[in-house]
Amino acid sequence: LATALMNRGLAYAERYQFPKALADFNQVVAIRQKLLVARRLRDENDLAEAFMNRGKTYGHMHRVKKALDDLDKALHIIRSLLPERAFLIERYIEYVYSLLNVKKENKRTKALDEVVHELHETLKQYELTEEAREWLDQINELLSR
Repeated sequence: LATALMNRGLAYAERYQFPKALADFNQVVAIRQKLLVARRLRDENDLAEAFMNRGKTYGHMHRVKKALDDLDKALHIIRSLLPERAFLIERYIEYVYSLLNVKKENKRTKALDEVVHELHETLKQYELTEEAREWLDQINELLSR
């Protein structure tokens, strides 16, 4: 059910139907949090993805505080998974990009430095793939605007 709701929410978001997307993402987060508590969530990355999609949707709706809260939760989950699952580094960088984008759009420049510093400290530990480098290029482009 959560996967179907996630897919429908993504389809709504692509069509700029953000209230409908948000309703679906709220359900996905609730379901996946319950599964996590019951220790039946297959992969914590799934919960991070739910927070990320909901956070992006809040960002599109200009609900900055909620967007930043969800994006921070997604980053925290992904960061905790990285030591054992380095292949998630692209996802981590993508999430950092989303967080920076919301912060920059809403003139939260003071907090940008902290996020960028943490990103660079984290990346020192990993060999980057081409996809990871592409996300870093997008981050650099975003910050230079």
